[in-house]
Amino acid sequence: MTSRDDFIGQLEGYLDDFEGMTPLPDAVRDAVRAQLPTNKQIGPISGLMRDITMNTRIPAPARYGLVAAVAVAAVVLAATLLGRGPNVGGEPTPSPSPLLLSVLGAGPLEAGRYVTDQADPVFPIAVSLTLPDGWSQTWALEKAGVNISFWSVANISSDPCRWETTLLDPVLGPGVQDLVSALEAQVGRTGTTTTPVAVDGHSGQLMDLDWPASLDLLTCDRSEYHLFEGPGGDAPRANAIGRHSMLWILDVDGARIVIEGTYPQGGGAAERAEIQAIVDTMQIGPAS
Repeated sequence: MTSRDDFIGQLEGYLDDFEGMTPLPDAVRDAVRAQLPTNKQIGPISGLMRDITMNTRIPAPARYGLVAAVAVAAVVLAATLLGRGPNVGGEPTPSPSPLLLSVLGAGPLEAGRYVTDQADPVFPIAVSLTLPDGWSQTWALEKAGVNISFWSVANISSDPCRWETTLLDPVLGPGVQDLVSALEAQVGRTGTTTTPVAVDGHSGQLMDLDWPASLDLLTCDRSEYHLFEGPGGDAPRANAIGRHSMLWILDVDGARIVIEGTYPQGGGAAERAEIQAIVDTMQIGPAS
């Protein structure tokens, strides 16, 4: 005859001998106690437990160990299936929320996860991304002459230098290909290429284009060169000539967005790779 306390002791002894010094968690101890009979006698045992206890060819210590192992396994399995298992690892640590780029103001950014402000009327879609060390926020995300910015496109000019007088009428269509075709048709540029692409599962086109390598901005409207126009007239504009742009033009649930990465002409693989690595971390949310 074996009391409940003796049996609990055998369970702990089994764990000490065969699993290292691992005490029973309180939740498992309570569950095991709840499964034991309330009287001092162990009643009839059936199934695997009976086969183990009745097999006289197994030494007594080993029989106790096998019984203990089966009991613990059964209790832990039942508790897990019922969602009541012991919390061995503790509560999961939540990931920190991304920081809003639009409220940080200009200045250096620590390495980490950031998100665009979905309430921004110029770009009403949340895009989260991971930045490495060395990046800052100005009018865009910037590092040593490399920029990343986000755009909604309302319209486009056929001549980016004469952007006030050559806006398309009727206005630009809403699709990805509408913008691709209009950019390809702009005057004053050469060497534009496009490649099918997807970012976070959203398909579109990656367009590579060079801004004019030599242009007197004083000859342009308001001394500015506008690639396209955003809501309210905001636009990617030249404050220096000789830039190269990578434009991810994407369809996000029916809304067209543009992610622009730029670097100086004459740059190459390293600049492209840094921009691409950040784009690869992007997750794009729904339109507001």
